[in-house]
Order: sequence, then structure tokens, then C-alpha cells
Amino acid sequence: MKLDAFDLVRLDLPLRQPFRTVDGETATRPVILVRAAIGDRVGWGEAAPYPGHTSDSIDEAWHILVATAERSTNGYVDIDPIADGSSSRAALDGALMTLRSAVEGKPLGHTLGATSLSVRASASIGLQPDAPSLLSSVGLAVDAGYRCLKVKVAHQPSAVASVIRKHFPDIAIGLDANGAFTPDDMSELRALDVSSIAFVEQPYPVGMERETAELAAVLQTPVALDESIRSLTDVTKVLSGPPVDVLTVKPARLGVTDCLRARDLAVADGVSLRVGGMLETGVGRAIGAALAACEGFTVFGDLSASGWHFPTELTRLEQQSGLIEVPTGEGLGLDVTIDESRVVDRASYTWPQQ
Repeated sequence: MKLDAFDLVRLDLPLRQPFRTVDGETATRPVILVRAAIGDRVGWGEAAPYPGHTSDSIDEAWHILVATAERSTNGYVDIDPIADGSSSRAALDGALMTLRSAVEGKPLGHTLGATSLSVRASASIGLQPDAPSLLSSVGLAVDAGYRCLKVKVAHQPSAVASVIRKHFPDIAIGLDANGAFTPDDMSELRALDVSSIAFVEQPYPVGMERETAELAAVLQTPVALDESIRSLTDVTKVLSGPPVDVLTVKPARLGVTDCLRARDLAVADGVSLRVGGMLETGVGRAIGAALAACEGFTVFGDLSASGWHFPTELTRLEQQSGLIEVPTGEGLGLDVTIDESRVVDRASYTWPQQ
């Protein structure tokens, strides 16, 4: 695809409140927006690198994307040299895919093969210091209209599930351990079955996929892999071994193209999928929503409204009554606006150079 313009914008965006996981706390989210254009047709992608989750840092992603633009010939941007599992590759893939949709006059969902007009919205809740704080955070999400939640856990997962279920019996709950447990915690994890949660994600660290499959064999609660899925090669490796119940595929890490390839492999093996997120802005989440509307993505994903984590909304991806409508405009389907007064920092590179 021959481009007329290629722009990069690096932003540091404050979160509404710090987001805590077993890996640490995030208060400001660095991202890079990628804009690719042919005439007045525009595609958008987002690099949202996250320590320990992507193969590149924000500085490395910036360098890779700038270098990719600089070595491009006559507007042809080559994605192949960029490493799998990197946010930079995923961002360029998203920009080119949404541009293709825009050039064809179609919404991204149509290009990807979406079979639904809306997807379930889900709010992510970071680690909380105590039960009252947890219930307060969950209550805010429920009051905002969310009916699906993914809650971070680092210890006593059954107690976390139980206290949420006691006070909010009708919501769907997923727990995300980020590899915090080991097989020594088997009895604690088996206790999750009484709370009827939707899934427990990445209970064991990367490298313990066989042990995770053994856990899945004894739990009634579906077991998902997330951090273990960093490339299409990982998908093939996991599917060739003992089965788990769910694969979490992240367009911010795999890219939307490889997420669809992973979907095809998983569906053929009878494994469910969900769309994972990495604290992206509405640009990345709009791409995720279009992907989640495709066949095979039967477990609710990490798809909140654009304003759930960010006071600075680059796009307006809204949830109503627990659902997010898949954008129907051409390409990304949403206007992207960078509010300079709300941005902490900005750097930009434009190709071709004038």
C-alpha cells in the first residue's frame, strides 16, 4: 500500500487514577499514535508498550517506527522487519488495516469480518488494598453501567471473587493474576469454582503452560492464558499441548492481523478467545471492539469506554447499558482529536519529510 503521509505522535497521558497490578503501578500512560493516509483517507494505529508485556519499550517503539518511516521507499511502509510481539509492529498493522478499510469505504469491523454490531463492555479494576476499596471500585463501575469486570488479584483470589459476588451477584467477573500463583496455590484456585466467575487469567507465570493446562483440567472455572501469548508462534505452541479454555489475544501486542490468525487456529481446536487490552486509548480500544465482534471471541474482553481510564479522550468510544457499539464509520470509524491542553508531552515525526 503506497502512502501519501505517515505521522507519529508520542504522548504521555495521565490516568484518572493509578492502576496497580502485581508488576507495579501506572499513573501515566505513554503511547504513540500512528496516522497513515492516502489522500483524504486515514488509518490510525496505537503503540501501547507495557513493561514485561511487549518486546519493545516506548523509546524503542518510537525509534523503530521512525526508522521504518525513514527507510520507506516512495511511500511503501514495510512491516515485515519489525519483530513479532512488539507494540510498534502492532501499531503499524492497525494503521494500515484501518487505512485499508477507509480506502475501501468500509468500517474496520466489516473488513475484519465482524458478525455483531456491539460487544460487551468491561471495566478493569486494579489491585486494591482492602475489601472496602475493592467494593467501592466495583460499585463505581457498576453504577457507570458495566456488567462485566476484570479484577486484578495477587493473593486470596477466592476471597476476592467471593466478596464481589456477595455484593454484586449479577455481574460477570474475570480475575487476572498476571502469573502471581504457582501449583502450590491449587486449593485456593480450586475454591474459585463456588463463585461462578467467567475466567481466571494467567494464574501461573509464563513458562508454566503445561501446569496451567493441568489446572484447567481440574477447575470448573475457565482458565485463560494471556502473557503466554506474545506471538503467533506462542499460539501454535500452546495449542499443540494440553488444552486450556481461553486464549487472550491482544491487538496491542500481536497486531490485529495475527489476532485473526490466532482466532482461526484456536477455533479449529475448540478453544475460546477474548480480546485483551493494555491500557490503550480509545484508538486501540476501537480496534479491539471491531476484533471482539468477530466470530470466536465468545468471552468478554478488556473493552471499556475511552474515558474509563483516561480524562483525556482522543476518541469517544462510549458504552451504554453494558455494551459498546462497534464503530460504523469508514476506517477506524471515530474522529481522533489531540487536545494539547490535556497532553503531558508530545513529540512528532512526519513522513515524507518536507
